[in-house]
Amino acid sequence: MRAALIAALLASSSIARAQNIGLSSVARYAGRLVWVQDRAGSQLLARVVGATNAELIVTLGGVPRTLPVTGIVRISLEGDSLTRGAIIGGAIGFPAGVLSCQGSVTEDCNVLGRAVLGAAIWGAIGAWIDSRHHGRTIIYRAPRS
Repeated sequence: MRAALIAALLASSSIARAQNIGLSSVARYAGRLVWVQDRAGSQLLARVVGATNAELIVTLGGVPRTLPVTGIVRISLEGDSLTRGAIIGGAIGFPAGVLSCQGSVTEDCNVLGRAVLGAAIWGAIGAWIDSRHHGRTIIYRAPRS
């Protein structure tokens, strides 16, 4: 019981550290368009020029602007990964491939081959469906105060 509690505390602290990555991590997206949400709730579409832990330097309509870290709630990129859709599709396709061998003689049906084929086909379908959904990927979230 005590070991589980210690493991949960360690895991939660590592998750908290991952979520509170400094604003300077946004600098690697220099030249890309990002959505910046400020404390008032408005969103700006801006191009990243640079970032430090104290400020974000962007261009808005070609005009350079410096945004202090205290005014930023969230920064996100347009688009999201297809990985989640592929994983969900593969999770559906794997058992579907296994179940496709039901009713046949075991020697005549390659269960593992059909499971892998089902996961690949349904994973591709899941990735395609996910590509039709346009979301945003959060690259910075202000620490909660």
